[in-house]
Amino acid sequence: MQSQSPVSYKFGDYSLRTEDGSLWCGHERIAVTQKAVEMLTLLLEHRGRVVTREKIIEALWPDTFVDENNLSVTVSMLRKAFGESASSPKFIETIPRKGYRFNADVTESATSLVITESETMSTVIEHTEIDDGNTVALAELRSGLRRQQYILVPVAAALIALFAFVGWTYFRGGNENSGSGAGTSRPIAVLPFRDLSGDERSKQISIGLADSLVTKLASIPELTVRPTSSVIALADGPYDVKAAVERLKVENYLEGTIQNNAGQMKVSVQLVRAADGFVIWAESFEDSAANILKLQDAIAMRVFSAMRIKVSPGKRETMARKESSNAEANSLYLRARYFWNKRGTDNIKRSIELFEEAVEKDPAFALGFVGISDAYQMLSEYGGIERKLAMDRARAAVTRAIELDDQMGEAYCSLGYLQAFYDWDFEAAEVSFKRAIELSPNHATAHQWFGELRAAQGRWEEGIVQMRRAAEIDPVSPIILTDVASLYYIGRRYNDAIETALKVEELVPNFAMAHYFLAFSYAQKGMEEETKKYYHSADATWIPGLKNSGDDSYSTLSLKELYKRRYRNATNPPLSDYLNGYQKAMAAVLAGDHDGTFMWLEVALAGRDRWFVNLPMDPIWDPIRSDPRYAELLRRGGLRG
Repeated sequence: MQSQSPVSYKFGDYSLRTEDGSLWCGHERIAVTQKAVEMLTLLLEHRGRVVTREKIIEALWPDTFVDENNLSVTVSMLRKAFGESASSPKFIETIPRKGYRFNADVTESATSLVITESETMSTVIEHTEIDDGNTVALAELRSGLRRQQYILVPVAAALIALFAFVGWTYFRGGNENSGSGAGTSRPIAVLPFRDLSGDERSKQISIGLADSLVTKLASIPELTVRPTSSVIALADGPYDVKAAVERLKVENYLEGTIQNNAGQMKVSVQLVRAADGFVIWAESFEDSAANILKLQDAIAMRVFSAMRIKVSPGKRETMARKESSNAEANSLYLRARYFWNKRGTDNIKRSIELFEEAVEKDPAFALGFVGISDAYQMLSEYGGIERKLAMDRARAAVTRAIELDDQMGEAYCSLGYLQAFYDWDFEAAEVSFKRAIELSPNHATAHQWFGELRAAQGRWEEGIVQMRRAAEIDPVSPIILTDVASLYYIGRRYNDAIETALKVEELVPNFAMAHYFLAFSYAQKGMEEETKKYYHSADATWIPGLKNSGDDSYSTLSLKELYKRRYRNATNPPLSDYLNGYQKAMAAVLAGDHDGTFMWLEVALAGRDRWFVNLPMDPIWDPIRSDPRYAELLRRGGLRG
């Protein structure tokens, strides 16, 4: 909020210009948050009179879930700017149990920008000391922050007069080299919220809340949001924020705490600039656990506001429509996403139980049905269920989700995966992925799977463009980078495949899928020792019990002998338990058993194995391409030649 017409208020050595929301001490600009400027303007407009807490909240945070600690944070920032305290105020007086009053002589005049030879900016960013009430959540949040000290930054007065946006850019978290101007997608991460309640259920909800915020923020084209999969490992214990943020390669990050006290949820959040730890915005929100996802909506909207991102009423409605009106369904959904993000057969099964409980509580909960579809498709990949059964259940769930809400990019992404990699209906999948990206342009998985589809359609260059976009959105995802390597491999760009897969090794040592593509690529280059090394390490990492088997004979085998041994193992436990028909066919073709290769490819075709769509492209099948049985398999699978 601002005055009806631009004015300048002068009090003591200070002045406030409402035209551009700038606070000055003489010719020195003091950078405080936009909310602090709005509160100061309100107090100046009502100077000499008490402004109640209720009126301030209504004016500064309309239609937003907040608690009164936000007032304390904002007033404390202003007091630091003025060099005063609650016990000895120069300007802002606290009226116990009522509100605040501005007590000083004020001169009000029409705004005029005065150009001087030198104007400077100083920044009030010390972590605020709450002088009239605090919360455990806020105290915990601030205790982990680094205190920063800022030097004076010279600003050319002529530029201030001409553009009047230096302060605005400052609060947006950008700088002239960041590339984050209007219309540019700015990278941001939502770090796992720290649970202060101490119980496992609250921890699950805290991770789920962060995941839901990722989904909300990612629906805005102006933001590139790191997926939850990139940060989920941080939830397991203390971590170095600076190192994590550098690894995520983001411009800003969101962090917070969550506390559940007898059904009342208190969430404290702050948006931080990664370059220097500057707190762009911080607030506390409090509501009943029943409104946890509505509270998440409020947080998302405040982030958009703090980053100067306009959200249309239609977009607000679309985002808000994802929540359930049933409090217990929302809680179950958040907990389910916690387990789904942890991956692994047992965790995925637990997520399915919770997703299904959520839609039982609210049969109209579209997002819950998307969760069921995602979980069953993921479970089919982990071998925890017969593939047809999993996909039938996934199809029923995602179909119901779209019937309930046809504006969710997540639903179309889930549908596209099923159509591409189970139905092998590439045209339908293309429509679904395009719709998913239209609704959620920064959904990394949608770009990732669309890239795989493009490659399967024989449009490799378009596929690699989509894959690179997925990697831009989530540069620390080992599976996305591995999929980039896989596309380079099937495109026969083996050096690029190796270079990319080695980047995965830097992020996640011994990531089995990356090691397999290293082995495949080195094999195509005729590099025998490297091929054996990565085959062995991938198997040892992926197959339980193989790592400590004591089998060191890989190093003494020739590559041909290695292939034959792997083929024998591929059809016997424990390796056979972790391979589908397509993977067993790969072992057979490397061993030179072409009849066995076609036998297992028939199994893969019947089971509609995930990777069967790669049959036309993967260099591993070069030895059998002239066999008539190969062309017949492509025809029956509806794949291009």
